[in-house]
Amino acid sequence: FAPLWRGRLIYWSVGRPPTWLHRLARRAAFRNFEAPAELCEAFAREQSGSTTPVYLSLDKDVFSPQLVTCNWDQGCFEEAHVQHLLSVLHGRIAGCDITGEISARDYSTWWKRWAASLDAQPVVDPRTLEHHQQEHDRLNARLQARIHAAMVPEVVSGPASAPLSMRPVPA
Repeated sequence: FAPLWRGRLIYWSVGRPPTWLHRLARRAAFRNFEAPAELCEAFAREQSGSTTPVYLSLDKDVFSPQLVTCNWDQGCFEEAHVQHLLSVLHGRIAGCDITGEISARDYSTWWKRWAASLDAQPVVDPRTLEHHQQEHDRLNARLQARIHAAMVPEVVSGPASAPLSMRPVPA
């Protein structure tokens, strides 16, 4: 939580503020909006004119369940919202991670099962798991191409640059 306390990280959300985090960190580190378009516009205003490189962490549970199915609470973002955010950050993304792959949970320890129960993860039907994973693969490929195009040029063309790839995550 140190980055939140120090104002180096801002948590952006739609629909409901993360109240338990509010108590643990500075309220100023949170932005909550009624709709994705409202968040995107506020983000664009805040980032206007900035040249500071950013690290982007994108959790796919922000997306609408009509776009991709996740094991967690689902958001209401569409790809167009993320495309708008990426256009605002164009040329400034120094690094990125994409999380939120769907998997069938099979935790071997009681405490992991307990922790997962706190998140109220829905059980994924094994008959549809592969279909959902293919949805994720297709979305990942589109996101990778868009993120790569928005990265800091030195990151993309530097000597350590390598083609982007998603590594399979065991179910």
